[in-house]
This record gives sequence, C-alpha cells and structure tokens, in this order.
Amino acid sequence: MTDIVRRIVPQSRWLDFGLQELWRHRELLFWLGWRDLRVRYQQTVAGALWVVVQPLAMMAVFSFTLGFLARVASNDLPYAVLVLSGLVPWTLFSSILSSASSSLVSNASLVTKVYFPRNVLVFSALLAPLVDFAVSLVILLVILAIFGVVPAWTVVLLPFFGILVAVTALGPGLWFATLNVRYRDVRFMIPFLLQVGLFASPIVYPIDLVPPQYLTIYSLNPAVFMIQEFRHLLFGSGLVTTAMFVSWLAFTTVTIVSGLLYLRAEEKFFADMI
Repeated sequence: MTDIVRRIVPQSRWLDFGLQELWRHRELLFWLGWRDLRVRYQQTVAGALWVVVQPLAMMAVFSFTLGFLARVASNDLPYAVLVLSGLVPWTLFSSILSSASSSLVSNASLVTKVYFPRNVLVFSALLAPLVDFAVSLVILLVILAIFGVVPAWTVVLLPFFGILVAVTALGPGLWFATLNVRYRDVRFMIPFLLQVGLFASPIVYPIDLVPPQYLTIYSLNPAVFMIQEFRHLLFGSGLVTTAMFVSWLAFTTVTIVSGLLYLRAEEKFFADMI
C-alpha cells in the first residue's frame, strides 16, 4: 500500500501579503500574544517591576552623566523629563523590534510541526510590549507630576500613539525575523543597531542641538518623527517638520510591504532551516 503524503503550503499569489490568512488566524495571534504576556508577568521574578525600573534607571544614568556632568540643554524642561519622554517611545520600539526579530526562531517547535501563516508570530510579538508601554505612560505621568510639569491636553492621545510606534517597528521586525531564520548572527546585530539608534535619535538631547543645515539629513531617521511627535503630544510643543513625517511614512510603508512579501516568499523554507 502506497503511503499518501499531503503537503500543506500557503496559497501562492502575486503580491500576496498573507493578510487574509492572518485575519483567519486572528484567534491564534491573540493567544500567542497572551501567552507572551503571561510569561513576561507571571513567570519572572521582577514581573511588572522590570517595566518600571528599566526606564527609570536609564533616566537616572543619563540625567547624571549628560544632564549634570555634561550640562546638555533640555529646552526649559527638567532634563530627566526630557530623557524619559524620549525613552518611553524608544523602549516600545526597541522591545517590539527585538521580540519580533526572534519570534520565528523562538517558536521553532510550532513552525516545524504545524502549518499556519508565519506572520502570525511576528504580529503577536507586538502585544506584550504595548502593555508595557501603557505601564510606562503611567510612570511618565507620575514623573511629570513630581517635577511640576503640566502636560498638554493632547496627552490623552498617547495610548493611541503606541500603535504608531508599533507600526514603525513592524517593518524592520518582519525583515529581521525572516533573516534570522537563515542567518542566525542577525540576533547579534540588532542590539548594536538599537544602541546606535538611541544616540542617533533625539532621545537624550533636544533636537535643537542639531545644526539647521543638517536637520533635513538628520530627519531621514524615521525615529526622529516618532520621538518628536510623542513630545509634541505630551508637551504641546516640539519641532515636527514635513521632512520628518515623509521620512517616517516612506520608511514604514516600504519596510512593511517589502517585509510581508519577503516573509511570504521565504516561509516555505522555514521548517527546513529553523
């Protein structure tokens, strides 16, 4: 008797982003996100405390080294407030990028045993960092109250701003997740890139320190719009130019579209390579 082997593969279509399959597997997406959230908060020693300690510790270090010792300007804001207002969105971005980049490799047992659209794993990596972001917003508001800084009314939009940051990180997350399956040294590259991005973005210094003749080139960094828009919503002021928005929009659109296509093209090889 001849054995029958049935091979389940994704539908092959021109410019197939896999979004229809993603929607059909939305329950799996939220279940995986809920699993990651439970692991982060239930099966750790520090739990939610780590979400509080990490930005506050970095704020304290930068406040002492750059604010107190180097006397970096802070645009009439307490330097600690300036730094924390940059660290909160940047931490969300870096957390999503790191989690998404490792999502396929860390779920190798699922990838090799059963078929489902692999982009589900990448999208599910967005959920837990967004919850961390909500906790960080509460801490930020407490710090503002301690320093006597009154936020603008647009602060109510900050919870929705987390979606913008998540969308920004999704594109490179898709690329690095796919590349990480084939090239395992990608995981060593990501922390380095995030460290460079921390200082290449207006997080620990105000954007006013950038010389005007270099501002357009500087604005090519999509994180510049992300940080400046966050501060604009928080304080009601802050430089946000058209160049910043166009750079962010182009980067986000290109990386998400190309990342979805690249992951879709490569996912049939994941079970063999992972």
